[in-house]
Amino acid sequence: MQDASLHGRVAPKSKSINVEANLLEERLEYRERVRTTAKNRVGILLIGIGLSVLAIPPLYRADKAAQAHHAFLTIQEKQMVARLDELKKVQDTAKPIIQDQQIVASLHRHAHEFLGQMTLFFDDVNPSLSLQNVNGQVQSGTIKIMSQVEATSYKAAFDFVSLTAKSPNSVEPPIISSMNSSAALGKDGVTFDFQQKIKVTQ
Repeated sequence: MQDASLHGRVAPKSKSINVEANLLEERLEYRERVRTTAKNRVGILLIGIGLSVLAIPPLYRADKAAQAHHAFLTIQEKQMVARLDELKKVQDTAKPIIQDQQIVASLHRHAHEFLGQMTLFFDDVNPSLSLQNVNGQVQSGTIKIMSQVEATSYKAAFDFVSLTAKSPNSVEPPIISSMNSSAALGKDGVTFDFQQKIKVTQ
């Protein structure tokens, strides 16, 4: 049955028009959303490109500077290693010389000390004494003085021993042994073996 008015005209299909209008409106809204999304994406992309354009040159320059600095430090390190090797060679060459110089200096110092201690020992000898077979030697950092002594009396002998005991750096009191009577320096004379140890200073 046809839709018609009393005047014989076909009635308009309002429902169909409304659906088409709704679809058209939704289509327009969808297109607007797509267009907005596209604009936003393009804007973000342009901002990213702009930031990249601004950031890449400084980063590139910083990277180049870092590479140049690293290359400079590498060269410096190689130079320092080479210099260190040279110094080690010089040190190895000079070490025996330095050691020899130290040994010579030590020998000079110990020789002076040995002569000084022997001089002090002889200074302790007075006219009431006579030294026989004086022997001085250095062993294990110790000066050892040995002698056979003639004295005019026991008192002169013990005075001499007491005096030598006051020598600087004396390790222990002097040792006397084999004391016997001897008329070499008088009727009350004695003879004995004398030994004294003195530490060598470092």
